[in-house]
Amino acid sequence: FDHQYAGEQCVLNGDSIARYFIADAMRAVDYLETRSDIDKDRIGATGSSGGGTATWHMMLCDPRIKAAAPGTFVTTKKAYLYSGGAQDAEQLWLDGGKNLIDHHEMLISFAPKPLLLLTVDSDFFPIEGSIDVYNKCKHFWELSGKSDAFKMFTDASLHAYTENLAIAAAEFFSKFLNGKDIKIERKSYNILSEKVLACTQKGQVKLEYTDSKSVYEENKEIFLGFEKNKEGFKEFLLDKINYQRNPEEFHLRTFTPIYECGMKISPYLWFVQEKMPNFALVFSDYTNEAKDTVICLWDKGTSDIENHIYLIKEITDSGKNAMVLDLSGMGKCFPNTLDMCRTDKDFFGVLDRLTKDLMYLGDSLCAIRLFELDYAIKNLKKKTDGEISVYAVKGGGQSYFCAVIDAKGRT
Repeated sequence: FDHQYAGEQCVLNGDSIARYFIADAMRAVDYLETRSDIDKDRIGATGSSGGGTATWHMMLCDPRIKAAAPGTFVTTKKAYLYSGGAQDAEQLWLDGGKNLIDHHEMLISFAPKPLLLLTVDSDFFPIEGSIDVYNKCKHFWELSGKSDAFKMFTDASLHAYTENLAIAAAEFFSKFLNGKDIKIERKSYNILSEKVLACTQKGQVKLEYTDSKSVYEENKEIFLGFEKNKEGFKEFLLDKINYQRNPEEFHLRTFTPIYECGMKISPYLWFVQEKMPNFALVFSDYTNEAKDTVICLWDKGTSDIENHIYLIKEITDSGKNAMVLDLSGMGKCFPNTLDMCRTDKDFFGVLDRLTKDLMYLGDSLCAIRLFELDYAIKNLKKKTDGEISVYAVKGGGQSYFCAVIDAKGRT
């Protein structure tokens, strides 16, 4: 989770932690070039999962990499979108989808250098996407007359850098970096201790070099720089809220009310955008017709009435309606999980995945929710001449959700 912690701080500043990972990897190549036992013209890169991502990045960003074997990562964004798998922070390129960046573009940029795709058949990075990428890209090596320098090797395994993948990579690098065709036989391996692998005496750069700077510290400096200049905040907010939105004509679905605890409970449903509904339960004192409405927002919306029933009763007793509203990702509008190995409560659950997919497309869940809230208020005003206010807690914090109303001059 370390890279998630730092990565999400970067996202808040409109950045990606990928550039830190890439810079670190490039500094490693700098170090290799200083060694007398290293031929700087024969440096390759390989890795699995996040290491496959790092290899993928280096193929594009560092021309000193002469051969590469990215493992258990390369697929297509479309295939991975439907898989529902987790997405690490460094794998998230903000606006990447908006700018049509996909895995095959990264591979094509490496042609005609030697490239081996390392895959496993039961990965959460779909093998179907890996095959699609391979088929799309091999033509570029064929055009250069080096079709033998682009290969794909698949092992039977779950997500892992298996021994078979390691052997395939070693034989590949031997052929294309050393010019030697070798056949590696399996044998026992000696695992090096962490102490031997550490690059510093204390094992952490930050502990040994007091003038070094963490990602957190740099992000804090960047954020404080933003704080000095808040010009254009309203325009920025509105641009994000309205990003590629196509609002539907308002059609309110009503359902049979329920009468409980001295309250009338009325269910409502409407579509804000195509295939994107919002749901609400409106609580009111059935002995008095109220005009004023309090829109209630909390993380689980109508799925968490029990823990907020006293607040709801307090609102209705004051002579107002309490509208518990489900925006995207809340209550009845919570997305179905695609990855059966994870629950909705997991760190890499479905809401985390939805949020990251939106950021890859240049959008955000926050912006969608604000758009939906404004849509609800705008159409509620057409139905009543009463006062409308918002009560929000936790993930629906007041300043977070009320910002759209202020931005549009409704309060």
